[in-house]
Amino acid sequence: MTKIEHKFNFPETLEFGKSKYGSYGLIANQNFKKGDVIYEDYFQIFDFNTLPQKIVFDTNLGKIEIDKSIHTAHYIDNLVLLLNYDSFTNHSCDPNTTSFSTDENDITR
Repeated sequence: MTKIEHKFNFPETLEFGKSKYGSYGLIANQNFKKGDVIYEDYFQIFDFNTLPQKIVFDTNLGKIEIDKSIHTAHYIDNLVLLLNYDSFTNHSCDPNTTSFSTDENDITR
């Protein structure tokens, strides 16, 4: 298998597009106050070695192909997290948002 397809919808509070630096990522389409929840997401755990290199997200904004080496997060050993739209959260050295798990059973909390 060279590709898998995964379906989800982007939240209405976010758009997917090019950032000012030219890479693709999530862009807020409204202003938020401190403490606002921008979106909730879930993840799936995969073995990196058996996950195909290319993953296609079938979204409400169209099909988006990602590379497992770029858009997954390392978890434990060879396991990686497939983070749905959070795979597109842009990195910042001076972030103005945070993400956290609300799952009491999540060992990454």
